[in-house]
Parts: sequence; structure tokens; C-alpha cells
Amino acid sequence: MLISTLSFITTMYSQSEIINNGIITMWEGGDEDIYYNCNDFNEHNFGTLTSTNSLYLKSGQIIVSKETSVGDIIDCDMYYRIYKDGETPGEFVNVNLLWHSEWVETVGWTNQMWWNDSPDETNLDLLSGISSGTYNFEVYFSAENAGSTILYLNNATFNYIAQFTYSETTEVAKSIGSANSVSFEIFPNPSNEVINLQFNSATNIESIKMFNNQSSLVYDSGRSRGVSGTPVEISIEDMEAGTYFIRVQTEKGISVQRVVIAK
Repeated sequence: MLISTLSFITTMYSQSEIINNGIITMWEGGDEDIYYNCNDFNEHNFGTLTSTNSLYLKSGQIIVSKETSVGDIIDCDMYYRIYKDGETPGEFVNVNLLWHSEWVETVGWTNQMWWNDSPDETNLDLLSGISSGTYNFEVYFSAENAGSTILYLNNATFNYIAQFTYSETTEVAKSIGSANSVSFEIFPNPSNEVINLQFNSATNIESIKMFNNQSSLVYDSGRSRGVSGTPVEISIEDMEAGTYFIRVQTEKGISVQRVVIAK
């Protein structure tokens, strides 16, 4: 997907060159990358994530304009750093953006896209090796003209900062194994259409609840009766892929088991 619209978010001028827009490309575990322009990225919250989630910095993209007869851009870069909220930020990491393409929309001006697209992507796993806490993900861009003048796209020096919270365990996951007095099996696991709960004996069920990996309730059965040899069926066709937790409560106690939806 190419982002080529000139949307003049924060425009920095030299005599013959202009930075029009910057794009931060992320992968959040879905089928496609997600493209954030600088203003959309700034103050964006990716939510509470765990080791079962994905959050990657895929690449950066900058769109510049140069006066066709005299202007020239010779180099473009993206800078980023990640640091836990409340801690002193470290140094920025530099990512060189490669010349990608150019086109003309306004007479006398040439537009260029600089982008470290595949196979030169950054492809950085932001969740790798971190501990629980809230993190700031800070980005800015620069472009250099032929006269060695540096143009910046940096939100008036405040830079563009998004946040996410990382949790090493979820509240539901903590209860696994703590009260397994209810005996049941889940099959198939992983599953993509239906989950079956097979109880090893006749059981009066107070509730069957299903939570996602952020502890949000996605299914609640209410009272029922689990009969030995007859499984309880849960449809998961409308649920997204990921790790979930089945919490069964009976007169004997509570049991929680993990299940994976794979689509």
C-alpha cells in the first residue's frame, strides 16, 4: 500500500524543498500493515498488550516536494526511541529511508517518496524483551537537501509520541491452575469455528465465561448442565484469532483453561 496523498500535516520549509508528510507503518497482528500519518500516530494508544499480541515497527515513509528546476533532496531519515513511562529516554535510533518514487502534481514541483519498504523494512518487535509497564514510542523525520540543510518533521520539536501498556500476565491467566476443581477438556485446541467443552462427569454449571487476553468478557453462557459424554459447544466464528481463557464455575468451584483461536 502506497501513501501518496499530500496532506500538509506539519510542513517544514527550506528555500526550494518541503517536507509534506511522514508515515509510520506498524504491524499489529492482522492481515495487513497499518499506516499512521504523524498526527494520527501522535497520542495514539495501542492499548494493553501481552506476549500473545504483536506490535512491530515495520517501516517509515516521508513525502517531500522539491522545486523541479533548483531543488534537490539527497537523504531522508526516520528516528525513533522507546522508553518506559517515568524513565529517562535513551538515544534515538536512526533509520535511513530509501528513495522510492516521484511524481508531479503541481507545475514546477516534483514530489518524492522515501521509504524503507520490503526487503529493507525495520521490522522491529516492540514487545520483545520488555517488562510490564506503560511505554512511549517517539518518532520524528528529517530530510537533507543538496546544500546540506536539514529539514525536520518533528511536531514543533515535541516529536510524535504514541503509547502502549505491556502486561506480562492477564488477570484471567493468573487464575489458571489456582482452583481446578472442575474437570473438563477443550477440543479442538487450537480451533477456528467451534470450541467444545467435554466434562468428565455430570456437572451443574453456574456459568461458562470466555475472556480474551486483555481480560475482556467475550462469551457468557449462564447456567446449564454439562453431561458426561455430551460436550458444551461454543461458536467462535465471530471472534478474532488469539489466546483466550475459558472460566467454568460450578458448585464444586472454578476452573480456568487456555484456548487458542487460529484463523
